Amino acid sequence: MNHYRLRFLKLLTVLFGSLLAIVVVESSIRLFHLYSEDRLIAHHPHYGVMNIPGASGWFVKGDVRQHVSINSLGLRDHQYDQKQLLNKTILLLGDSFISAFQVPLHETCQAVTERILAETVNEPIEILPGACNGWGTKNQLEYMEREGLAHNPVMVVLALFPDNDLMDNLAPDPLPFPWPPETKRTFTLLTPGYVRTLLGSNPHVRSILRNNDTLFRFLHPALYRAEHAVTRGLFHIYSRSPSRIKNRMWKKLSFYLRAMIRSAEETGAQFAVMIVPGTFAFNPANMEQLCRKQPMLEGAHLDPLAPRIELEDSLVAMGIRWIDLLPEFKRVGTNTNDLFYPREGHWNEKGNRIAAQCLAELIMEGLKRKWRSF
Repeated sequence: MNHYRLRFLKLLTVLFGSLLAIVVVESSIRLFHLYSEDRLIAHHPHYGVMNIPGASGWFVKGDVRQHVSINSLGLRDHQYDQKQLLNKTILLLGDSFISAFQVPLHETCQAVTERILAETVNEPIEILPGACNGWGTKNQLEYMEREGLAHNPVMVVLALFPDNDLMDNLAPDPLPFPWPPETKRTFTLLTPGYVRTLLGSNPHVRSILRNNDTLFRFLHPALYRAEHAVTRGLFHIYSRSPSRIKNRMWKKLSFYLRAMIRSAEETGAQFAVMIVPGTFAFNPANMEQLCRKQPMLEGAHLDPLAPRIELEDSLVAMGIRWIDLLPEFKRVGTNTNDLFYPREGHWNEKGNRIAAQCLAELIMEGLKRKWRSF
């Protein structure tokens, strides 16, 4: 009898210890806001992914921890009323650099641009940030035609990040997911999906997994395939040598840009492109570090400026007005940490302000000269 009682007490001790550990971890997640964008973004049947209308939560990644709220239109911006949208509107298309989960809302590129324009123009101008993390030009065109142009913008500005937009455009068409997504309310945040997301986004865990190919493939097969797809994409984007995949990337981009021009002109809107700089273009040494870390890129001769040079040539050939933020970034910043989050990789508050100043100049030039885009 004493033997069974002892085993029962041991079992209770293990169960109590496990329960206590779960409570401690769950409390820590809530206390330190360790959950991330999986509660802010969901699969979309037309755009691939989209910000969830009315969602709010903490974005945690690398060295960033920021509370984010999404308005009823699914945009990372304040709530609009009909009167505001009847004012002069600029549709700003982009990806994670424009949705800017990394900084407070009032420090985003579009918010700072609105303040700059308010000081120089005697009429209100609303910047509509049609952007979502993970979007490429294909997704931005889809949003522009389905929703963005319905707000009658006087100008459409595409914030194009060639370092990954070229690759994002090769993604397969989205599946017919239900929208808006069902609100999933769970008692705990500590779920298997959360654990996978946490491990997949942790740079230290990913660094360990990259050095052990077998372990990486076993623990995270989906992430393993994604990492290798990204690595192959980076090779074709930054290599100066022609390839079938590279040609396909640029043909698709040209197709989507021409479709944007046509759609903008049909509504009487001007069209322009703002070339977004990332850490590779700003500091080429980061590209060298990537090649040393990625076995697939070892020995590859990649040029971090190659996609920007080719993009500028394409924009000139198509007659598109454009501005490249890189020269101004290099003029203002002395190192990557000045304008980017060192681990997360996106613009910090200062980087968003520099981008906003350039964007305001592009908008003002268009409004003053009344230029046509194509």
